[in-house]
Amino acid sequence: MSNDTRLIKAGAANLGLHIVENGKDITAGIRATANSIDAGEMPNGLLIAVARELKPTADKTVSIEGHTRATAHVAAQKPPQEVTVIIGSSPSMGGWRWF
Repeated sequence: MSNDTRLIKAGAANLGLHIVENGKDITAGIRATANSIDAGEMPNGLLIAVARELKPTADKTVSIEGHTRATAHVAAQKPPQEVTVIIGSSPSMGGWRWF
């Protein structure tokens, strides 16, 4: 979805594509979540992780949970004015399978 960058803005740029991973239509799920956000039906909040040596900037922050919601917030027509984000870090994060 994000061309292996794991950046939310890169995933949102590819929403016009039909992307299927493990038999699941990823883009349809994100569009459905964006519709729920527009209808005010989604809880507000994301979990974001950053490698310990990186400062949590928009270009270096990786979503490990909630990537569908994060991308949907970018794609929503009526996103909330503010989104609660919990940012975490770990010295062993580089060894995580999906990091």
